[in-house]
Parts: sequence; structure tokens; C-alpha cells
Amino acid sequence: MGTAEIADSWRLTDDQVHCATALLHAAARLVEGIGGKRRRGAGRCRLDVGGLAADWRWLQGRDHPPQVPEPTPAPVVAPSAGRTVVGWEIADLRLVLRRPLIAHEQTMGNSVRSAEFVPGRTLLPAVLQRLNAPEAAAAARAGDLIVTDATIEIDGHPGRPAPLALVHPKGRPERAYNVMCETMAAGTQAVPYEGYYVGEYELGRLLRLAVCPRSEHTHNTIDDRFQRPVEAVGGPYTYQAIAAGTVLRAQVRVPSGLLGAGWQDLLAGTWRVGRASKDGYGLTDVSSAAAEPRTSSAPPDGRLRVWLLSDTLVTDERLRPSTDPIHLAAELGRALDVELRPVSDNGSGGAVDRASETRRSDPWHSRWSLPRASLLALRAGSCLSFDVVQGTVTAAAVQQVELAGVGLRRAEGFGQVRIADPILHSAFDGACDVTSVDASSVQPVSADSPAPEDVSELVRVWEEAAWRGEIQRASETAARERRHEILGNGYEKVPSSQLGALRTLVTGLDDPSSDSATEWLKRVETVRTARQAPWPDDVVQHLRSVLTEPHTVWQLLRLPEDSLVVEPGGAARLRRSLWAEAVRTLVEDCLTAHARSADAREGG
Repeated sequence: MGTAEIADSWRLTDDQVHCATALLHAAARLVEGIGGKRRRGAGRCRLDVGGLAADWRWLQGRDHPPQVPEPTPAPVVAPSAGRTVVGWEIADLRLVLRRPLIAHEQTMGNSVRSAEFVPGRTLLPAVLQRLNAPEAAAAARAGDLIVTDATIEIDGHPGRPAPLALVHPKGRPERAYNVMCETMAAGTQAVPYEGYYVGEYELGRLLRLAVCPRSEHTHNTIDDRFQRPVEAVGGPYTYQAIAAGTVLRAQVRVPSGLLGAGWQDLLAGTWRVGRASKDGYGLTDVSSAAAEPRTSSAPPDGRLRVWLLSDTLVTDERLRPSTDPIHLAAELGRALDVELRPVSDNGSGGAVDRASETRRSDPWHSRWSLPRASLLALRAGSCLSFDVVQGTVTAAAVQQVELAGVGLRRAEGFGQVRIADPILHSAFDGACDVTSVDASSVQPVSADSPAPEDVSELVRVWEEAAWRGEIQRASETAARERRHEILGNGYEKVPSSQLGALRTLVTGLDDPSSDSATEWLKRVETVRTARQAPWPDDVVQHLRSVLTEPHTVWQLLRLPEDSLVVEPGGAARLRRSLWAEAVRTLVEDCLTAHARSADAREGG
């Protein structure tokens, strides 16, 4: 049960209200289901227009519709001309996945693979929708509203992609080495921490690494004729997803004073994020809290070590996508107000000054169903070194760059960097703490969530869900084995067009005293008498009993009612509230089974 209302109806004239009301009533009568998989029975509903009575006589007396009201123009907010942000307000987002979440990375054959993080570009639409402010949308277009990637939570903080400078001997992930500060024994095969995330690090502590848990889910496409997966319609396919129960962390950053006080609270709630959200994936509980910017410090010497926390997009002099460190140095230098020069790949004493990779992604425009332009970026986790040729890097400039990011599309989470992080300047000598976050140990709902005040209401919800499931099961069994007992002897002689009228009737049933069922039965009697149409007496009697008597459908379904209720009197209450749904399900299942058996006989 849900409700909706018309906003700003006071702006309409009387004629416009009459016209809109008639249109709503007519459209509501045409709606039989909403959402996906409606042909398979999902999403059945009925729309009622309350509070506005349709005046059909007024509509019949009109030759021309009233004039369409002028839409209220949305306020236009121009984006800021440059990066002049002097202060930031931050919302810390904590995302608890109640369902697996698909952050699409690539499709290989019939398998959809998910990234181990949720990109900021996936979260940005949900953020803007909840903020609902033209200023926020304008700031996002200008790159002043930042939504970071949502990564796995480690010790209460967002995990950061493991630096590519951090390696371990093959098969020994518990032994970490920083190739920017130390060397490994000769002959050791070093591999990076692929797919790992690191927590916040302080000198003298063990480095904490963790892996985001993922799960596999197999589905299939059912052919309507054969009622089984066939190659012609796709067959089985697999979704890889971030496992349910995983806790992720992200941040939303806006310039100080851009939004009203308490805007962080608007972001809390239940979100649907990622691919296949209409099929149950991506259901997420989000909590939001105000946070203070992280304190940054100037680099210890004249050389910058930069760690990319997300993919970074930069361009060359001709605005072509580039992954050359020279162009990153130019972009970073403009942001820090200094001149930078990238250090060559070869380090001294066996150490290296650069450990970077590139990554290409091919995004998809879901609304247009067309591919977007490919993105060529310096991959998250890349570590680069730069010499300061001219100017001085200040702590304030470092903090500004770490909050705002560098490069293109920063609002979508690209270009997040960390400058002079202690990890890049530490030698670990093979010591670290590698853990795997177990999603099953994380509660799908936040521990701070209050318990329901009315437990009996929760019990009623469970009872109703149990009855609905049992109605579906019992209806399928009865339709397969006892159709004559439900529809009466001779129902096979009734033409499919008239059986279709019966299907339409049960869709709009409310209760056993419904006038629509009585009127339809009267018309059936009239047609049967006047034209000798094939509506056998036994069929009419059985349908009259099913459609107008409150107990017949439950006798036919034979539900184990005592085992499906907890509260006294629950069975009687559920028989009343679910009568229409039970009749609709039973009759439709019988008609569907009859149509399939008829098709099978014709095909055989």
C-alpha cells in the first residue's frame, strides 16, 4: 500500500482540475501492474484516485481541452568560474548493504563482473536527488561538489586502494614491502596487492590490509513458450556482486555555505545503488554524519610522493586523454601553485620512484542505451614522485588538493590523491596485518537502528508474507491438479476470448460483494440464454461460488492456516484482507494452466 499526491494543484484553474482528474481516473483504470517482469505475474496492483472525484458529464460537454498551464521554471544557478573554494563541509556516508550490490566493471560473455568498490559516479545521482538543490547540481557541474568512491570500511574509516608500490612475495601476502623505500631479496618474485585496501597508517603500527568480499549469483532467462531457459533468449547468466552485509564508506564534500545547515541529514535513508537495482540488488542503508576535513601537512623535503586514491583523468596540451606523468605534474602543479617535474622511473639504490598503471573503462549510458566515450586514466593505487622546480608546497595547498582532487570529472570521484602519506615513506620489512572482511559477521542493518516499537505489527507483516507465499504455492498445485473442481466441468468449451474477460474481471475484484462480479455473472447468464453460448451450467455455478462467496476460495486452496499465524484471530483477519488476492491468483493460475495444456495439445 502506497500513496502519492499532486503538488501545486492550487495553481490550476477549475477546468484544468476537472481535466486532470478525469485523466488520472481513466489512466488509473488502465494500470494492472508496475515494475519489471509483469508478464510473469510480478507487480500486480490497482491505482485508486482519492480526494478528487471525476466529473464525466463535464468531460462529455467539452469540445476542446483547457489550456495547458505554464510550467514553473526551475531556478538557474551558474557554476563558479574557477577553483576558489576556501572551506569545505563534509558528510561521512556509511553504507550497509542489505542486498548484494553490482558495481559494473565489465561483461565477459554471460558473466557480469563487479568492481570491489562503488564508483562516485554511481552515487552522484542519488546524492543530487536527495539534496534536491539547484546549487548542488551547479557545483557538481563545476567540480566543486565531490562524491568519493565508496570503499570497504577498515577500522571505522574508508579503505584506500593498496599502493602499487606495496608488494609481497608471491603466495605470501602477510609480508609487505614498500619498493619506494626498501628492496627485496634477490630472486624474490614480487607481486602487488591486487584487490586489497589499506587502512589509515601511523608510524610504529602494523599496516592493516583487507579484501572486499564478493559473491556470485546465477540467473536465467525463461522462454515464455517452453517455460525453461533456452539459448535463443539468452539462457543462464551470472552476476558478481559485492556481498550483502558489507559496510562501505564514502564522503560528500561541498564548499562551505553552499547548502543549508544540516544538509548532511538529507543523505540518510535507504538507497538502491548499482546495476539490476529493480531486481533486488543494491538495496543499501545509508547513514550520514558531518565530519571535519583531514589535517594535512607539507611534504618533508622538496620531493612530492603522490598516491592516487581513485582513477585520475588528465589531458595533454591538445585536450586529448593522457596518462603521461608530465601532464599529471602540470595539473597538480596548477592546483598547488608550484612547478613540478616528474621523477624518472629508475630509482637509486634499488628503490623506485614510480609505480603506476593505466586503466581503461568503457561506461554505458543506460537511459540512451548507448556506449559512452572510453575513459583512459591513471589507475587508483598508482604512486608517483615529483620534484618541486619552483615554488613552495604549503600544508594549506596540500589539504585543498586532497579535498578537491585533480583532473577531470572530480565530482564523480575521479582524481582523489594523497600527498606525502606515511605509507609512501615507510619501510615495512615484511610486516603487515592482512585480514579478510567477512560479510556474514556484519549485520545487514546498522546496530544503531532502533527496535520496532510495535512487535505485533511486525508479526502481522510476517504472517501476511507467509500467507501470500502459501497462496502462490497452493494455487499452482490446484491449477495443475484440480482445475475442474475450481472452474467446473466443461470449462474447456468456453472460448479463450470469454475466458480473457474472466481474467480481466478478477483483476479488479475487491470483496465478495463486489458489483462487478455480480453484473458480469448476469451478463454471462443473458448471453448463455440468448445465444446458447458455451457457458455450461456447472461452470457458471462454480464461478459464482468462487467470485461471490467468502469461504469458497479458502476451501479450494486448502491452506495449513494454523501453522501460518501466530496471533489469535489472525486467520480470520488474513482471510478477509487477502480474499481478492487469493481469488485472483487461483483463477489466473487455472486459466494459465489451461492455456498451456491447450497449446501442448495443438503442438502435439
